[in-house]
Amino acid sequence: GISQYNIVPGLLGVILQMTMVMMTSIALTRETERGTMENLLAMPSSPLEIMMGKVLPYLVVGAVQVVVVLAAAKLLFAIPFMGSLSLLLSAVLV
Repeated sequence: GISQYNIVPGLLGVILQMTMVMMTSIALTRETERGTMENLLAMPSSPLEIMMGKVLPYLVVGAVQVVVVLAAAKLLFAIPFMGSLSLLLSAVLV
């Protein structure tokens, strides 16, 4: 019956979707539209290295956001955490 128990954890999913999925796809689409992706692929680095260089900064930003949202949920909204914190963080990473 307490709405913050449902809304605050839901924000974790929404924030991660906005940052990690939408912003990454927008950045990669912009690179492709401008033609700079072809220039990057012509360099001696492999396509996997180029894609990892494009995606890893968003993963780091997403990890920081997860920590901030979990800390705010615990400290500001007093949401109880049941279970393992390491299991929660590994599930979010996946």
